Amino acid sequence: MNPESTAPLARTMGYEGADPGAFRIRESGPRYVLGDLHAAGGIGEVWLARDLNLDRDVAVKKLQTHRAPTELAKLRFLREARITGQLDHPGVVPVYEICCDEVTGLPYYSMRFLRGRTLSEAVREHHRTRDARGSHLKSLVGLLNAFDIICNTVAYAHSRGIIHRDIKPGNVLLGDYGEVIVIDWGLAKQFGRAEVTAEAVNLDAVPQNETVAGQILGTPAYMSPEQAAGESDAVGPPADVYGLSAMLYEILCGRPPFTGANTVEVLKQVRSSAPLPPSEITPNVPTALEEICLKGLAKVPSERHASAEHLARAVRAWVSDLAERRQAEEERERFFALSLDLLAIIDADGRLVQVGPAWASLLGCARDALLGHPFLERIHEDDRPAVGNNLEAARTDQQPAAFESRAVHADGTTRWVSWNLTPIARERSLYLVGRDITDLKRSQQLFEGVLQSAPDALVLINAEGRITLANRQAENVFGYTREELLGQPIELLIPHRFREKHPSHVAKFFAASSFRPMGSGLALRGLRKDGREFAVEISLSALTLESTKLVAASVRDVSARESS
Repeated sequence: MNPESTAPLARTMGYEGADPGAFRIRESGPRYVLGDLHAAGGIGEVWLARDLNLDRDVAVKKLQTHRAPTELAKLRFLREARITGQLDHPGVVPVYEICCDEVTGLPYYSMRFLRGRTLSEAVREHHRTRDARGSHLKSLVGLLNAFDIICNTVAYAHSRGIIHRDIKPGNVLLGDYGEVIVIDWGLAKQFGRAEVTAEAVNLDAVPQNETVAGQILGTPAYMSPEQAAGESDAVGPPADVYGLSAMLYEILCGRPPFTGANTVEVLKQVRSSAPLPPSEITPNVPTALEEICLKGLAKVPSERHASAEHLARAVRAWVSDLAERRQAEEERERFFALSLDLLAIIDADGRLVQVGPAWASLLGCARDALLGHPFLERIHEDDRPAVGNNLEAARTDQQPAAFESRAVHADGTTRWVSWNLTPIARERSLYLVGRDITDLKRSQQLFEGVLQSAPDALVLINAEGRITLANRQAENVFGYTREELLGQPIELLIPHRFREKHPSHVAKFFAASSFRPMGSGLALRGLRKDGREFAVEISLSALTLESTKLVAASVRDVSARESS
């Protein structure tokens, strides 16, 4: 094709006046010009190259040049190119063409060049910054979202009858613009087909994080027990599920499930040892993710997740729940900021994980001095056992609880607080609301002092007609202890013949309260615990405590006057 013949093409593409030679399609000579070596693996190496026909950067993968490739290496290289080319999925790098080098006669293929980093590098960065900052959820979620895409890519390959057999963080590329690509399908094969002839490999000479391509296929630190045992006929999709779970383990811990002094030792652990739970290596690993990970690392293939898709779904559900919890926390944070009460969230370990600003104004406690610390640290030491029991009961029974205790101010003084606990569904946490009742308590104590010093028996009655408070004189006059009186209907202290109509009298007084003085001329009777009746005079008055209407009844024993 000469430059003149490309001029119509240039005009069609909107390049009128451009040099037609710029659109020349090469009819001879190399199409690709190699640039820098980008990466090297077991048998192949990837070069950054320039496609002269399409004027773009591509990746060219070819057999390693520093040693003569075996026929088996050529066969595996060609199979990788064909399998990769057959997998039409966003998570697999597209293959453009496969060619034969005119000089060496060796095959090579071109594919999309992706700029970015490997998942291994991203995981190392996550754990480095995690150690430095202590905060890691945002980057963890980013890695888990990439892991979801990886699982779905592998699930697609399985749907096409292909297993990867070398799943590991180093075989995943994370593009600069959000791409997640599973690479290096050199050990992939269609399950059910016979394995190609294996080459002898000295395992002692192979690093545990590099691919083995012999009787044992895969990367020792990430391969499944059936791969480690060399049982190629038993290797199917569950082996990839194991590899994905080993990848998840590294995301959580920063290292693969098994490490050792050499490859042989690692393979032995893969076959016969249980991996350490991730939480024993890295603090604060979410329990649910740990369970998902360890299930996928089961020695028996049938005990793993049913498929790569099932594994992705389990991780996705955790991420979704986390997002919902974060949204709930943000909504609570906005509500907390507006409240004058002591609002907080207490986690399963009894620690404060979210607090409102009222803690600073009421108890002088800065937010940083509270978060991550046990709630019981803010409770007076004499009240801690009872408060601890309330926390445990609310968490165990999943029922609300209400109680009062003394809270310790930052200056060492105490404040009386009325607490309400409510379990939060699905979060294993408790929602805490505290209201400062110090002034009320002081008023009650003052009232209690007045009550106890009264010369007559005195009881307080609520709108339901039940006794809410009684003084010592009431105990003396009626013969009951205070504990026996509290919560009982006032009719307990009235002769039986008057009890039926008495509740209606109580209701009428609450509806239209007016002070009734002592000695109003009514012939009234009381009833002692021992069953004896006696003559009484009663004064009634209405009062309100903490927005609750009560009636105070002062009872005077006038039986001596009656007998005289």
